[in-house]
Amino acid sequence: MNWFKKSKGIWSKNGAALIEFALIMPFLILILSGLFDFSLILIKRNALNIAVNAGVLYANANPKDVSGTGTKAAIQQATKITPLTITVSSFCGCIEGPPSTCNGPCADGSIPGRYFLIDAKTSVPLTTLLPLTNPFPIEFTATVRVQ
Repeated sequence: MNWFKKSKGIWSKNGAALIEFALIMPFLILILSGLFDFSLILIKRNALNIAVNAGVLYANANPKDVSGTGTKAAIQQATKITPLTITVSSFCGCIEGPPSTCNGPCADGSIPGRYFLIDAKTSVPLTTLLPLTNPFPIEFTATVRVQ
C-alpha cells in the first residue's frame, strides 16, 4: 500500500474554486451593499416626494394658512419618515419683474401672487461599505402659488 500520495505540483487545481470565490466575494458584498443602500435612498426619496406633494395640495386648498402650520402637519401625516425637517415660508411675488410686497401692484399692473415655499429634508443612514456621505441627505423643495 502506498500511504503517501504523489504531489501534483504547484499547478494543482484542488482548491482553485475556493480561492477564486475568496477573491470575488468582497466585490460581491460591495455590489450588494450598494444595491441595498441605493434602494433605501430611493424608497425614502419617493416617500419624501409624496409628503411634499401632500403639503402642496394642502397649501393650495388652504391659502390663508400663512404660518404654514397646517401645511407642516399635512406633510407629517403623509409620511412616517424620521428625522424630518420641514420649513414652510410664505411670500408675495410677481410673475414678471421684480418681487413685490403683498400690498401694492406689480410693475406690469397685475396683482402680486402669494406663494408658499415648502422645503423638506431627511437623511438615510447607509452601510459603511460605500464611500458616500453617511447619512445620505435627501431634500425636496416645492413652490406653489395659492392666490
